[in-house]
Parts: sequence; C-alpha cells; structure tokens
Amino acid sequence: IMLAHMDTSYVLACDPYEDQDIGKSRFLVSSSNQSMPVARNVFTIVRPTQNQMNLSDDPDDTVLRYGQAFMLRCNDSLLFGESKVILDLPLYLSSIKKSTTTSTKETNRQMVFMSPDDNCDAVWICQKPSYGRVGATDRYLSEGTAVNVEDILLFVHRQTNCCLATDS
Repeated sequence: IMLAHMDTSYVLACDPYEDQDIGKSRFLVSSSNQSMPVARNVFTIVRPTQNQMNLSDDPDDTVLRYGQAFMLRCNDSLLFGESKVILDLPLYLSSIKKSTTTSTKETNRQMVFMSPDDNCDAVWICQKPSYGRVGATDRYLSEGTAVNVEDILLFVHRQTNCCLATDS
C-alpha cells in the first residue's frame, strides 16, 4: 500500500540506509511528493505476532479491520542486492514515546522510524477520523469493520496512542 497525507498529498517514504539514531537501527522515515509507487513508498501490511495482537483479533482473518493491530513492513525489494541475496532483516514502521533523548531532530516531536525489531513499537491500528460528535459515533461504530483502500483514516501508534502525521 501507499499512504498519502490528505492535505499535502505527500506519501510516506522510508530510507533504510540512513540511520537517524546512529547505532540504534532507527532508519529515516519522511514524506515525499513522489506519487508514483516506488520501493521507498510502498509498504506491506503484516500481522503482529500472536502475543502482540489485540484479544479480539482473529489471526486467520485476511481482512484489515478498524481497531485491529497490524504492522507496516518496508518493500521487500529494498532488502535484496543485484545477486538476489538478502541484505538485511525486514524493517517495520515504528515509533517510541518522545523524551529528552528520543525526538525528531528538526521539529522535536515523537520520532517515527523504520526498525528491524517487530516488537510493540511497530504495532499500529486504523481509526476513522472524528469530525466532532457525529464523527465520534461513526468512529465507534466502525470498530471491527473492514478498512477500504480509498478510506480516509488515521494511523494510530498503539503503544503511545499518537497519530502518524507529517510536517510540511
């Protein structure tokens, strides 16, 4: 899938060879005006391990649903060399709570990065946006329904309850 910001039309992109936090395997995530699908801006939805799923999640369900735990893995073509030998482990879109030592360098906000660790820092959920009281009801009633590709939605980091966003 490709994820585009509703206002800017920029898409989520990763650079698995630019380490944001030297030695901690936290690789750059940014937004790009490149609207064509390329390896940097195409991600794969994967299920988290059984111990990281929500209690109500069905591990055999092939449909992503609102409120269901999932992970975004980088495009597999970024992990292979010309000789088709795997270069690295898969990387997952991750985030950690902002602190004095972990924040974005330019905006001082919560850091989002690609990480080889498929732990709780890489678990996300989808929610419908609420536009006031009427939207709050829609959000609540949408829990458990299927997510459609053309839906406008929020990607929420399950561990910190912060939405994925981009600065222009």
